[in-house]
Amino acid sequence: MDSPFASLHLDAVEEYLFRFEIPRTVAITPSDVQTRATIGFRVEPTGLAGIFRKTWIMYDDATAIEAARDFVPRIMSKANPFWERFSDQREILKMLRADSEEGRNYGGPDHFRAKKAVALTFLLDGKEAARKFAEAKLLILRGDQQADFKHWMARALE
Repeated sequence: MDSPFASLHLDAVEEYLFRFEIPRTVAITPSDVQTRATIGFRVEPTGLAGIFRKTWIMYDDATAIEAARDFVPRIMSKANPFWERFSDQREILKMLRADSEEGRNYGGPDHFRAKKAVALTFLLDGKEAARKFAEAKLLILRGDQQADFKHWMARALE
């Protein structure tokens, strides 16, 4: 079973991103966009650290109910502070703009996070503020990430 994922989905941000997605061989549909997280994190450890996460053995209804009684509070104790912290869109924007490991953990790779930050800046502060941020970010990104972001930026801020 995958580790639980706590996330926030900002419809307007994801719809903005979708409008300017670069066409790929595999089409992304509007219903696909509804399942994307704007920001989020794995609540329990994954990878090698995942061997230390709590597990439950369920073999009937009674053990499933018992596991749920333990599982839900455990997950919510970690997810609720995340949702509380990012209940303000300005906090989400600050994290999306951050060049930090925390930003990468919550918002994904730099160029994906930059696109989300441009979209949210556009929605909160307007096109000129979004353009200024995008131009500054373009100077920081490198290689394929920079090329992908530059191409997307030209479409999104034309």
